[in-house]
Amino acid sequence: MLTLSTARACHPPVGGGWYDPSAMTEPDHVRGARARQQEIFGRMTPEQRIACGLAWTRFTLEIARAGVRYDHPDWTPEQIDREIGRRITGIDVTRLDWEKVHRQQAQLRARRNMEPADGDA
Repeated sequence: MLTLSTARACHPPVGGGWYDPSAMTEPDHVRGARARQQEIFGRMTPEQRIACGLAWTRFTLEIARAGVRYDHPDWTPEQIDREIGRRITGIDVTRLDWEKVHRQQAQLRARRNMEPADGDA
């Protein structure tokens, strides 16, 4: 979600100041839609908002998969998923040193197991 702080971080200074999307006027239909969306989300429980966010994430991933399938009709589902991962993270997992990744994961798990639980000290 684009917020004012992320917009400031993502946009270069314009005319000596930072780009401020809140200074722009929204068309009435956008303002009305945003107010309606906030009203709907405001009535939801936290669990419902999380479920909604997960549904939108799944929907977005399916659209991305369809785009990759369209561009590469001969690719396997695994190749498509790898490409989606690369687009999201910027990491080409086919080039990772998996032995090193697994060692690092084991080290992190060992470190976590050595740390005292909350409230223990």
